[in-house]
Amino acid sequence: MLLKKPDKFTWCDEAQQALEKLKESLTTPPVMTALADKKTLLLYISATTNVISTVLVAEREDVSQPYPMQQPI
Repeated sequence: MLLKKPDKFTWCDEAQQALEKLKESLTTPPVMTALADKKTLLLYISATTNVISTVLVAEREDVSQPYPMQQPI
């Protein structure tokens, strides 16, 4: 059975750090940004039979990243 594993689970420092990072990510709202003049905006749309979701983002150059960062507007 999948729920019964022979090995005992042990909580380690790596698991604790991962949990703390996840909690921080879930409790910190995304930082929204102001629109710069004449910048291209991207509209992402996701639709199912029950839900339609959208997000409007702008791309920002970041020298520490290989690709432009996308931030919600």
